[in-house]
Amino acid sequence: MAALPPLSLPTASATLAPQARKALATAKDFESQFLKSMLEQAFATVDGEGPLGASGPGAEAWRSLLIDEHAKALSARGGVGIAPAVYRDLVRATGGSLDAKA
Repeated sequence: MAALPPLSLPTASATLAPQARKALATAKDFESQFLKSMLEQAFATVDGEGPLGASGPGAEAWRSLLIDEHAKALSARGGVGIAPAVYRDLVRATGGSLDAKA
């Protein structure tokens, strides 16, 4: 079995081909949505006062926005490692290359 290349995201998206740039954005968005789903499940049973509590008017809207921002922040700081795998597979599935454009 061939060894897989190390999973990492490109650091300079300006040097990527347009198709790879779109795949990079999609991979990051996918990881952010995954993290949001996980955080929603984690905080689903939190009750009481505070920003994640279920009391007061607009609490659910506040909770949703806060969880969304937490997920984006986690993803921006490297997430849980889903984005590099998704990026690699998207680029390969579309016939692209993981190399920078010439």
